[in-house]
Amino acid sequence: MGGTATLAYRDLSPTQRALLDGLPFEGNHVIDGPPGSGKSVLAAQRAVMLALTGTPTVLLTRSNLLRQALAPRVSALCSGSATATVATAYSWLARWYGPDAPRTDDGWYDWPAFCEPAALAEPGDALTLVGAEGQDLP
Repeated sequence: MGGTATLAYRDLSPTQRALLDGLPFEGNHVIDGPPGSGKSVLAAQRAVMLALTGTPTVLLTRSNLLRQALAPRVSALCSGSATATVATAYSWLARWYGPDAPRTDDGWYDWPAFCEPAALAEPGDALTLVGAEGQDLP
């Protein structure tokens, strides 16, 4: 990580901060908790932490309302050249995949068609995805 970028923790309890500090930068992690326990706040902080490493980072939400709530928080936490994008999963997929995104007969995204190629893909340009509201996404 270049420069002197640091993460300013905001709105985290000591337990949440310890959890965030203890997560390895590699691998996939799931944070579970009841509504209102701060999972989305942790996701926003995690996205910024990963962006500070220089890796393009996208924080995905299911709802546009949560995207609107988290985007200013993420923007305020990012400093210097760190960039984290906040988008709904659907809008990000539409931009990433383009107009030929696989869809089911009813017009919704064909999630298995996305997952299979992603699982088989060779590592390429680094991109980190952080999800909020993951329980609401396929």
